[in-house]
Amino acid sequence: MSSRVTIKEFPQAALVGTWFPPAPSVKKNAFLIGCAMGVTQKYYHHLAEYLSESGYTVLTFDYRGTGDSAPARLRGYRINLFDWADDIRYALEYLKTKNPDDEIIFLGHSIASQLFGFVDGKNLASRAIFLASSTGYWADGIGLSKWKNLFLLSVVMPFSNAVWGYTNAKFFKQGENYPKGPSLQWRRWCLHPNYFAIENLRSLKPFAEFSGPIRSYYFTDDPIANEATAKKLLAAYTNSNTVLIKKKPSDYQQASIGHTGFLSRKFRSSFWQELAS
Repeated sequence: MSSRVTIKEFPQAALVGTWFPPAPSVKKNAFLIGCAMGVTQKYYHHLAEYLSESGYTVLTFDYRGTGDSAPARLRGYRINLFDWADDIRYALEYLKTKNPDDEIIFLGHSIASQLFGFVDGKNLASRAIFLASSTGYWADGIGLSKWKNLFLLSVVMPFSNAVWGYTNAKFFKQGENYPKGPSLQWRRWCLHPNYFAIENLRSLKPFAEFSGPIRSYYFTDDPIANEATAKKLLAAYTNSNTVLIKKKPSDYQQASIGHTGFLSRKFRSSFWQELAS
């Protein structure tokens, strides 16, 4: 049975996760699941339960300022994307402390796979699996979806932060709420062709520090991560053996998958089995 855990204490809000113990009869290694932007850990719990039933220890968590790791008031809460990268490090360290003999597999969804490159101590994970993960320059999008993303970035996000002091994604039916700092930093990335490479305080050198293999999946109907942008992200991990895997909804007899559809329990006997193998 899963349990709520405090990964690290902070003054305004603790870094909170959920621990899924493995089925003892088939004990394997460990997964750390990193969330997408505006998607909190609760959305991954069915997948985490499946992985734990398959024999893996699993830890999910919410970045500070989101979900169970959010303070009582988001307005004025100071945090940025590099702090979220630190949250991944704290979660890796917590998992390794609790399960020192286990191989850790980092399972990153969307922005988690980008932040992973900035994580100090990322080699606590021996390998990584990326899901719907890519760079996010808006003009690299496909079809009408890129113009929708540009509108969200240019109009909705600044408006929301000006009015509420944070990105009120729930109000606009764009996921879960998140703080102003990560929101506006990510907006800057998405509006620039070089995406996260525009950060002059941190180079992309840390990406090369990860030497484990990376298996990355993209879905053909995903309006955010496509083949070209998924390749751009993998190109930053210059010291990893990377493989990019294309998946279509028809591969699983489904009408759609998109950016988050693989989290549905209807993928339990198909795509989730690939993740657990």
